[in-house]
Amino acid sequence: MRPLLSILFIAILMLVPLDTQAEEILSKEDAKNTFSLSFAQWSSNVRQLQAAGLARFAFTEPNEFTLLILTPVGVLKVTPSYLSNELERPHKISVAVEQTPIESIKTKKFSDLQLRDKIFKWHQEMLPEFTVMTNIDLIGETVQYNFTMFEKGVYPQMDIVAAASRGCWQQCIKR
Repeated sequence: MRPLLSILFIAILMLVPLDTQAEEILSKEDAKNTFSLSFAQWSSNVRQLQAAGLARFAFTEPNEFTLLILTPVGVLKVTPSYLSNELERPHKISVAVEQTPIESIKTKKFSDLQLRDKIFKWHQEMLPEFTVMTNIDLIGETVQYNFTMFEKGVYPQMDIVAAASRGCWQQCIKR
C-alpha cells in the first residue's frame, strides 16, 4: 500500500498554489517510489485510487496509465512511461499540473525570468538522482506545468541537455 500513499503525497504537494508554496513540486522520495513500480503495480494503484473515489485515470498509450487528481488549484496528472520490452520499471515519468483559471491568472503575472528561475530550482532540487526537464504553457485560459523526469545516467544526453538548458525543455515558456 506504500506506493498508493506515495501517489497521494504527490497530490498533497499540489494543494497549495504554486506562487506561495515552499516550491517543492516534485519529491525525490515519490520519484524513487514511482520509478520502482512495475506497470502492473502502477495500474493497480491507480485503479485503487479511482475505486476509492480519490482520482481518475486515463490510458494515454499502450504502456501508459495516467493518474488524474483534482486539487483546489487544478488537475494533477502523473504518467510513468514504460517501454514495451521493459514493464518492470518506467523509463520516464511525466507530471503535469493544469491550473484552474484563477490560479492561471496568478501564474501569468510571473515574468519569464521568474519562471526560468523556478524551472532551474526544480531541476536542481531533483539532482543528483534525477534529471527534470520542464516547460510551462501559458497560452489560453489555463496554465499547464509539464515536468519530464528521468533517472540520472539512464539517458546521458538528456542529462547534458538539462544541465545546459538549466532544466528548460524545448521552448520552455510558451506565451
